[in-house]
Amino acid sequence: MSYSTWSDTLMSMISSFMESTDNRGLSNNNARTLFYVISPESLRLRTQTFTYYHEDDSWNASDYDRPTLPYTEPLTYRPQDLLQAICDAAEADAAFAARYGLQETAGAELPEQFRYQISVASVSWRPADVLIAPTRTYSIDHPSDYTAIQTSPTGTMKIGYSTVTANYYPDTYARSGRVREVLHYLQHEDYAALLGDAADVLQERDADAAALLLQAQAEAEDADAYLAMTDEEDWRPEAVDALAAQLTEGLDSDLEKALAIEQYFGNGEYLYDMAYQKAPGENVEDFLLTTHRGVCWEYATAMTLLCRSAGLPARCAVGYNMGERYDNRIRFTDGEEWNTNFVIKARDAHAFPEVYIAGYGWVSFEPTIAADALEENGTAENLNVMRWGFVMLALALIVLVIWLMMPMIREKLFRSRLQKLTPVEAASAIFCRMRKTMRLPESTTVNELADASAPFFAEQVLYTQLDERLYSSDAGQQSAEAAAAYIRWDEAHKRYVKEQKRLARERRKAERRAKKA
Repeated sequence: MSYSTWSDTLMSMISSFMESTDNRGLSNNNARTLFYVISPESLRLRTQTFTYYHEDDSWNASDYDRPTLPYTEPLTYRPQDLLQAICDAAEADAAFAARYGLQETAGAELPEQFRYQISVASVSWRPADVLIAPTRTYSIDHPSDYTAIQTSPTGTMKIGYSTVTANYYPDTYARSGRVREVLHYLQHEDYAALLGDAADVLQERDADAAALLLQAQAEAEDADAYLAMTDEEDWRPEAVDALAAQLTEGLDSDLEKALAIEQYFGNGEYLYDMAYQKAPGENVEDFLLTTHRGVCWEYATAMTLLCRSAGLPARCAVGYNMGERYDNRIRFTDGEEWNTNFVIKARDAHAFPEVYIAGYGWVSFEPTIAADALEENGTAENLNVMRWGFVMLALALIVLVIWLMMPMIREKLFRSRLQKLTPVEAASAIFCRMRKTMRLPESTTVNELADASAPFFAEQVLYTQLDERLYSSDAGQQSAEAAAAYIRWDEAHKRYVKEQKRLARERRKAERRAKKA
């Protein structure tokens, strides 16, 4: 799978598996609904994993990457039971505990790990012959095909569905309190041997726990073989090895190493950028050393290779990031009804790493900073939208301030302009402005203006000045007296208007009190 076409290719993998990712992708509508889901939590769901990374930034699959239906995964143990068996072995045999540094875990009681269930209904043009499920799925219930009647805000319609229900253990358990403390003491280098020795310790005390430990040992040995295979076949630049060594220096447990690598991409140097166009030949080395820009493909690829370099089996998974809430009801023709709470659309296509953690098994991680730290506002495109949004908001505030200040600005400009006018022009301008301020008709005379202004301004000098300049043939010399009188009139009018508004508010309050009484 190549960077430029991975999301389109992902769509085609819903109906068939491919040996590698290439340019044979399908164009798709990013808003198209692919699945309706009933789930207890937001999840990363995978449809395919890829094993071998190449210098041209493509991935190839192997026999390890085929979670097809019917589901045949033999490793169905609960991680809590595995960890508890290790702790019990450490308590039962002090020598075993000392050999693997497990003294602090001896007899630890772990919190309950609940079994969760997710049901997925795929629309008929995306047949569910490929498993879409969480990382730690342990069983699949009754994959079926239905014709259903979907009820939505726009009405009802018949739709064909392929449905599958997956039972799984949540990855969040590995990161929780006491569980994380126990995982702190487990590392991949001696994990398979630890499991074998723990099984020997418990063989006589708890045969079921011993059998579980041996099953986990087979899984661990399989993961070792997977890591050896990828170490031999991968293209892995020296930059990856150097950075992995730097990020995991001083760390021992698998979980600590994986978390350190996952959290590295949130250091502020990396940017999730949907608009970024990779130059020909760019690959994970360019991403880590220079560009620091990309989408989930870049982050998943980088973390997968960094984990492998740190000695952790890891694989690049593709699927969907399920996070969009959508309450909907589907009524199937056999009478069954689903009240879905999530929807998956084509735009939710996602790439993420899965890492094998000693003491737990395969766990999905999320190094893509847009998924957690930036969420929906994390892409460069959205960040630009945010920036422009702030710019537009600032401009809007500036416009609002200017609009609120315009009366004052216009008044200052008017008063300044009066000084440049002839006495007649100044009188005419003042009279027109006073008339408009009072909202009087154009036929208003100076005497009518004086009568209208009487409640708040009684200085006759202003009206005398206006009368002389407007109606006398001898206007006299220009004087600042009329302008000064107008300014006093304008300020008195503003005080009067403010007082009238206050009195009106008090009247309304009194009327409301009277009505209540």
